[in-house]
Amino acid sequence: MPVFAGKGAPCPQCAAFKQRVKMDGAAHLQHTMHRAAEAVAAGVLRDMGKEADPQWGNSLEECRTLGSGGDCFGWYDTLFLCFECTRCRRRYRLGGDTYHGNVWWEQCV
Repeated sequence: MPVFAGKGAPCPQCAAFKQRVKMDGAAHLQHTMHRAAEAVAAGVLRDMGKEADPQWGNSLEECRTLGSGGDCFGWYDTLFLCFECTRCRRRYRLGGDTYHGNVWWEQCV
């Protein structure tokens, strides 16, 4: 199930993001991280992982560094990425226990 859909929040900039989606394996997580990176590059979202939680938060750049190649993201056993819509400031989290496969994309504010 994709994280990005036509229904959702009233803000026209982040309306395409679903409120809550469980990642269905590593490929789904990898795809979602690519889509989030595209949204950050387009100025739709701001990557706030380290800002939201300096000690435990992750950034997309950190996950890209952990990956095995330029377009491949990597992660530790736990993941905490936080994004903020640059228009309405609504926040989204991509995180959870990657070791046991319990990772979610969710609207958190």
